[in-house]
Amino acid sequence: MTGVVKSAGKYALLAGTALALSISAASAASMAKAGMDKRVADLEREVTLLKNQMKAAMSAKPDTSGLVSSGAATKVSLSGWVNTAVRLASTPDESSFQTLDNSLSGSRFRIKASGALNKKTTASTNVELSVNGQSRGGTDYDDRKAAPAIGVRIVDASISHMDLGTVTLGHGWIAGSGGYSASFNGTNHVIFSIWGPSHDGLAATVDGKATGAKRNGVSSRAFGTRMSRIMYKTPSLMGLSIDTSYNNDKSWSVGASLSGLPSVKEIGLKLNGAYHAIPKTSGGDAAQTHFGVSAGMKHNASGLNVNGAFGSKKVKGGATSTDWIVDGGWSGKLIDAGATSLQIGYGKWATDKAGESTRYHFAVNQSVASASADLYMGVSYDTGTYKHTVKHDADSGAFDNACGAATGDDAGADDGPDSGATCEPDRDGVFIIVAGIRVKF
Repeated sequence: MTGVVKSAGKYALLAGTALALSISAASAASMAKAGMDKRVADLEREVTLLKNQMKAAMSAKPDTSGLVSSGAATKVSLSGWVNTAVRLASTPDESSFQTLDNSLSGSRFRIKASGALNKKTTASTNVELSVNGQSRGGTDYDDRKAAPAIGVRIVDASISHMDLGTVTLGHGWIAGSGGYSASFNGTNHVIFSIWGPSHDGLAATVDGKATGAKRNGVSSRAFGTRMSRIMYKTPSLMGLSIDTSYNNDKSWSVGASLSGLPSVKEIGLKLNGAYHAIPKTSGGDAAQTHFGVSAGMKHNASGLNVNGAFGSKKVKGGATSTDWIVDGGWSGKLIDAGATSLQIGYGKWATDKAGESTRYHFAVNQSVASASADLYMGVSYDTGTYKHTVKHDADSGAFDNACGAATGDDAGADDGPDSGATCEPDRDGVFIIVAGIRVKF
């Protein structure tokens, strides 16, 4: 019996030893596999890192430090648009169809750069160039002009402080200028605005005959004058800002603008005013003063708007000119492509002893958001008078009849006006259709 017990204990000891050895072997194998997995994972990470480094090296960007500022806070932008159109112009005896550049909102490109000097102060520059060829403003019925030319519109440098305002030095808009921007109509780039009939470039005709006379148009320089100047503009206070400039012809200008009303969201409001004084020039030109105001109001929910502008020019010892226009319309979304603007307007431009013009117009603009473009069309009709000076043909003794006289003796007789007398005969009306596209970038 004692032998059996001893044999059993012996076998139990052998079994326990075998079990312990098997557990140890399994543990060792598991540890070896874990070590191998970790090494494989490390190798995979090293390969991935190497691939990324090689990819970055192969796709490295070129050095652009010579093209834009390397300062982290400096921002440079390029923008502008191309604006081209066709124009059909017609009087009772003359008509033309032309492809041209639509001036005032003519093709241009601009480069702007700005950088923060500190938390409240920013320095910026603005360079704007125009591309003008067959300019609408200088194109008569049969004019043929050269290829497009590059012109400088603006070269400015500014320093702006959030609390102290902005000082601008260079060539650009004078204080108060661009006043007709106080408008919500959305069709000013069609050029049925305060600038008037004269900016269509077409000369007047009388009874179907060319006279060489201009169709009277904008005379005030309060709205759209660019000059070399130094200008200061205050910070906006509840939408109100004031600017003043000293300009390169010893003239000075002051302007004020108001955008919106505090706590009023239903109505949009814009108000602008400008005054520009020019002393007698070294060339002998008489002193002048220019004054302009403009306003726009829009009902934001409906898109209905009404706008108006008035400008005047007074020459010391000379003529006084006035320009005014009113228009009304709607802006909103009729189609998915973008916003639509519709506008009708009436304006009158008059100069003492130099004639006057009246004009009716309709304009429509369709924005195409996906192409950053505007498609537009406008129709206008204007008529008026022009200044005429009586001329005497010494050979025939006849006088022209524009002032209603067929003959005369140039000596004050009752049968006709004297040579050199002036009158304001009616001119032919001018009918214009303009259609074009403005593509922005």
